Amino acid sequence: GNLTRAVQYGEVNLATGSDIPADPLLRAVATAYVNNTSGGSWLIGLPRQTTVKDNAGNIVRQSWFYYDNQANTAAPIKGFLTKKEDWAGGGTAVNPVTLYSYDAVGNLLTTTDPKGNITSVVYDTTYKMFPLTTGNALAHKVLNEYFGVNGVPLTTGDGLSGLWGQVRSTTDPNQQQGKRSYDIFGRVTTTIAPLDSVAYPTQTTEIQYNADYTKVTTRQRVKSGQAQTIDTVSFYDGLGRLIQTKTPSEVLGRYVVGGQAEYDSRGLKTKQYLPYFSANPVDTIEAINSTGPRSTIEYDAMGRAVKTINPDGTYASAAYDDWMTTATDENGHKQASYFDAWGRLVKKEEYTGADGRSSFYPSMPYTLYATTLYLYDSEGNLLQTKDAYNNITTITYDVLGRKIAMADPDMGNWTYQYDLNGNLTKQIDAKGQTITFTYDALNRLTNKTDGVNGSVNVNYTYDNASSTNSKGRLTQAAYAGGNTQFAYDELGRELQSIKAMNTTNYSVNRGYDALNRLINIQYPDQKGVFYKYNAAGQIESVANDQTLFPAAGLNPPELGVIQSGNGKVLLSWVSVPGAAGYRVKYGTSSGNYMANLDAGNTTSVIVSALTNGTSYYFVVTAYNASLESAYSNERSATPAALSSVSMPTAAAHYLFNDSAANETVTDSGSGAYNGIIKQISSQYTSDLTDLGGSATASSCNWGCDNPGYAPAKVFDGTYYPDWDGWVADSVPYGWLAFQFPSPQKINRYLIWPRGHIYPNDDGNPRTWTFEGLNSSGWDVLDSRNVSDWSHGQAKTFDFVNDTAYSKYRINISANGGHGEVGFNEMSMMGYVPFYTNMISSAGKINAAFNFDGNSQNVNVDALAALKSNAKGSIAIWVNPDSPSSNDVIFSLSDTNGYNRAELRGANNVEFIITKATGTLSVNITNALAAGQWSHVVIVQDGTAIKGYVNGVSVALNVTDQSLG
Repeated sequence: GNLTRAVQYGEVNLATGSDIPADPLLRAVATAYVNNTSGGSWLIGLPRQTTVKDNAGNIVRQSWFYYDNQANTAAPIKGFLTKKEDWAGGGTAVNPVTLYSYDAVGNLLTTTDPKGNITSVVYDTTYKMFPLTTGNALAHKVLNEYFGVNGVPLTTGDGLSGLWGQVRSTTDPNQQQGKRSYDIFGRVTTTIAPLDSVAYPTQTTEIQYNADYTKVTTRQRVKSGQAQTIDTVSFYDGLGRLIQTKTPSEVLGRYVVGGQAEYDSRGLKTKQYLPYFSANPVDTIEAINSTGPRSTIEYDAMGRAVKTINPDGTYASAAYDDWMTTATDENGHKQASYFDAWGRLVKKEEYTGADGRSSFYPSMPYTLYATTLYLYDSEGNLLQTKDAYNNITTITYDVLGRKIAMADPDMGNWTYQYDLNGNLTKQIDAKGQTITFTYDALNRLTNKTDGVNGSVNVNYTYDNASSTNSKGRLTQAAYAGGNTQFAYDELGRELQSIKAMNTTNYSVNRGYDALNRLINIQYPDQKGVFYKYNAAGQIESVANDQTLFPAAGLNPPELGVIQSGNGKVLLSWVSVPGAAGYRVKYGTSSGNYMANLDAGNTTSVIVSALTNGTSYYFVVTAYNASLESAYSNERSATPAALSSVSMPTAAAHYLFNDSAANETVTDSGSGAYNGIIKQISSQYTSDLTDLGGSATASSCNWGCDNPGYAPAKVFDGTYYPDWDGWVADSVPYGWLAFQFPSPQKINRYLIWPRGHIYPNDDGNPRTWTFEGLNSSGWDVLDSRNVSDWSHGQAKTFDFVNDTAYSKYRINISANGGHGEVGFNEMSMMGYVPFYTNMISSAGKINAAFNFDGNSQNVNVDALAALKSNAKGSIAIWVNPDSPSSNDVIFSLSDTNGYNRAELRGANNVEFIITKATGTLSVNITNALAAGQWSHVVIVQDGTAIKGYVNGVSVALNVTDQSLG
């Protein structure tokens, strides 16, 4: 029952059905088999040889198949194909051979190509069916994870889920991982590329079924780590046909409706409507306006389009014959196409004249003016073309289907040679000039040379180990007199190309957004081109300076950390220039905001009437009289009922009173500590560079050890004396870094500009990024473009950052056009999160630090009088949930940032007093324990500072005594 011979005749005699003699389309395929019916195996129908012959009986293809590492005539044992050999034509030609190996259950383990390069696959050990690792001949590995396989649960800790056996993640040879999540029907709902996260995935898909249509909402991330997406809604009918799409336009609240179509009873599309704008919500289907502009398609009985009428009334038509199709365009111009029995174009006829359907071309008789002929072999390869002037191009192929020669009236005669893998190895042109090519184990071009005098000699390098994300990618092309190097990001997009010529490097840098759109290019002269896109994803502006972009819209706000309360949450955000107010939008699923709250012209609001225990997702938009911005970044919170606080009885109260010498004042009962739940406004620490550290820079004017331009000058707390601050060495760009003694969370930085000699100095930073150093490189935490510097006035920049880095830097890409870039002073602060368990004292406090329980403020008398020899004390009750470094309990200072008292809590408690003349800093080791109340007291008696924990005197570690 096995098919042993199949003859494809091509065109036959219509009357008799017999073959037309000498028809070049005849093709005969003969197949021989090997079987094994012994021992109940019943391995039958395994091809061992195939032979293809043309109409003249010549062999044009031949292949042999071998099973279970035996000869191809031997009876198979398991039926595993272990070798395939293709005929190369005989004589000295070497047949390409591909080898395969399998495991005991028949999974393909290795494939060895004709040049001996091996690709391998490793499967899971439990089910032996899921490929976990695939490695190529250079040991580049791709790793796969599957839900329910190899210890991966069906729902993982990061919130991803899928059905058993569905791919959860794929990690490429550069250790960049992409992830997927699925719904209960196994449909992909979330795709996460390496630069994105579960919170902000690359793309999400939501499917909703309705009575007469299905709605599919696709959200694509615009910028990694931010909430803004471009949303597309597609509507399908019950047969799965697309009937409408809605996408954003460049105007907020207006959408483009496209793809509206109507079908006939045969399922053929009969009407296609033009796109139009709609102000209805993006997820609402639009009814078809039957009078709207549309194209109409008419068909013949076989379902072929015979007439297409455009919205303007013009039309194109087509007529069909046995082997011919005649097409007439909207201007009445005609072409005729002829096809062979395999549907291949064999002749094209073009005519002058017109049929008068267009007023631009009056009716004129058709006259043939050009004919082009095409000829093929039995395998479908194009052998010859002949144009209207009888110019003939001929192509010759070998029995493996590779082009080996071409004769062309313009190019002349060319020949080609190949290796066993089919790679082009030699090319000889009409002048006898030879170009040879060599390849690596992955069939990638490694060298190209003319083989005569070396004038053409290019070497290609891949997988540079010193360059991140380079595996599988070209990293250098080297040629006479120079080379070009390439660097890539996590998605394989080209970030940088450096062309070396005559000992000089010329660099081109590129930036992209999450939609893979080019957002900037920086050329070797440091000049750049910037691209701005509108809400529809279209290029809106192109400029060589981002500040030149038209301010036609509002920037989205930056939503800060939000805090949960009892049935409510507190949100705050950064103000947006030009905004008249802000709207909070939220819902119970990410990216789906069903509720709205107009917050007015404020940068914080409490959203109430929420359900405790339910997670909510929030974004904020800015608006004015005519515009509304895109969404801010998304943040989530879960309201919860207030928990009672059990406080220990207070036996003593400790004062901070500059005139009192006693360490302890016993409270006779007029006051008591009361546990309450409070939420205080957000705040920031003092300048954390005061903790110490070291500064470095990319370069410094006159050298980085120069007293006036040393990087450390930027962090010394002095402002605007002459020659104080960092200036790069004669370049309008550069970086300045600060290394902390231990990791710090930075969420704010202040910059005091240059200008002490040249007011409005254009040497101040214009565009930059603020970055933190991780184990493998710099993370961009904040990006800015600022041009409105004023002499003597600092600018404050806030951003969201949840990671503590030891080293930060400002990386400046351009200034205002001056020959050098620099600034005067810089401070860095951390964000103080909300504390829900605040303690109120209702006793006699006098001139003490007092959490009064009403105003939620901390009050102190004579703050400016703080000094190292003060007499008094500070006492706190602290019950931390999970202490971490530099959690600020309180921080008080005057407007200059000095005369500051600060208490920080980790497992250690640190007390700091800072004045312009120095700092006093002490800490108590292991003073706090998570989940336990501790009573901590810092006492000053005028000559020394002491510490108590739960009434027991403890040793203090003095970390800074520069204050005296």
